[in-house]
Amino acid sequence: MGRQENRHHISLWLENDLYKRCESNRMRGREILTRTEYVTKALEFYNEYLKVKDSEEYINDKILGRMEAMLSNLENRIGRQMFKSAVESAKIAHVLANEFDIEWEELNDLHVECTNEVKKINGAITFPSAKRNSNE
Repeated sequence: MGRQENRHHISLWLENDLYKRCESNRMRGREILTRTEYVTKALEFYNEYLKVKDSEEYINDKILGRMEAMLSNLENRIGRQMFKSAVESAKIAHVLANEFDIEWEELNDLHVECTNEVKKINGAITFPSAKRNSNE
C-alpha cells in the first residue's frame, strides 16, 4: 500500500502503431518488465530532454548576446586603430608632398595608381609586389 500512495493512476489512449512500437521496445529490453516502468522511464527521459532543450535555448541566447557584445567591442577597437593609422598615413603623405614639392595632379594620379594596385592584389601589399608594379 505504501508504494501506491506515492503514485497517481492515469489512463491514456495511444495510436495502435505507437502502442505496438512501445510494446516491441519494452519486450526487447530485459530491464523493463512492466508497461508502468516503460512509461515512467519514457516520461523521465522526455522531461530531461525538455529541461535540456530549455537550457540550450537559454544558454544559446546568452552566448549569442555575449558574442555580439564581443564583436561590437572588436569592431570599435578595429575602427579606432584604422582611424589612427589613417591619421598617421595622412601626416606622412603631407610631409612627403611638402618635402618633395609634389603637385596636386601628380598626387591624384598616384592615388588612382595605388587604388588600382590595391584592388589588383586584393589589399595584400608586399615589398616585392610594390617593386614589381613600379617597374611595369
